[in-house]
Amino acid sequence: MIVYNWTKNKNSFDDIYCFACGTATLSKNGIQKCTHLILIGTSDSIEYDRNDLMNMYDEEDGNRIDYLKEKLSDDFLMLWRNNPPPSFTDEYFVFSNF
Repeated sequence: MIVYNWTKNKNSFDDIYCFACGTATLSKNGIQKCTHLILIGTSDSIEYDRNDLMNMYDEEDGNRIDYLKEKLSDDFLMLWRNNPPPSFTDEYFVFSNF
């Protein structure tokens, strides 16, 4: 899986767009799904899992991001955003068909 990681600017809201079709997957208007979006997760939970990728995940497999990196080929793209304090929550968006 190809991974693009960055740290969110503390004072802004960064929209997330699908690289294939341009859909605003995450914006101030909420989540919008497209045919390429297969997973939305955070450090704490899975928000959307179209293909049930996380059904086989176990805490003993390590963190969720490492698990996905190991399971998915380079046909998948993960946008992985780190949030600054006070939340420290990671958010990740996995897309297919690239």
